[in-house]
Amino acid sequence: MGHEPTRPGSAATEAHVGFWSFDIASGLSFVDPPISALFGVDPVEGARGVARDRLRSCIHPDDRNAAAREMERVLRRHDLCSWFYRLRNADGTFDTMHAVGRCFGDMAGRPTHFSGILMRIEQHEQHPIESELIDRLASLRDLAKLTPDPMLPRLIEAVMLHVGRELAKELEASRGRN
Repeated sequence: MGHEPTRPGSAATEAHVGFWSFDIASGLSFVDPPISALFGVDPVEGARGVARDRLRSCIHPDDRNAAAREMERVLRRHDLCSWFYRLRNADGTFDTMHAVGRCFGDMAGRPTHFSGILMRIEQHEQHPIESELIDRLASLRDLAKLTPDPMLPRLIEAVMLHVGRELAKELEASRGRN
């Protein structure tokens, strides 16, 4: 679909799965070679850090505000996230992407960075049921944080992680069949 793997044989590259981390203090996003390729960024520059606005400009204009709102929500709540958006390819077409990440903070509770993975999702590979489940589990976890039991939100996060892993396995298996 317009993107050549940067390291042949790498499962992460072939599946267009990559890792990213946004450093809040510097405002830079650090991305690995597969994500650098998706955003048209030199891999060395991706490793050194890329301005958020440069990456944001590759997101479909209709999806930018929703992506920014989701990022702000995650930073405000130190939360998990899972969202879909369209990313512009070098040829001007758009692919659907799925970003999954988490905000991390310092001992004082201030957010320090936001890290996660990015996957290219084919239209036939989107799993609305799983996405709905993750969204509902996130809402349930937020409610669980209001209870005196500190373990309950963590248990729900474990289920969310399991759902994400199973979805990733299913996506990998479907890629192998194609």
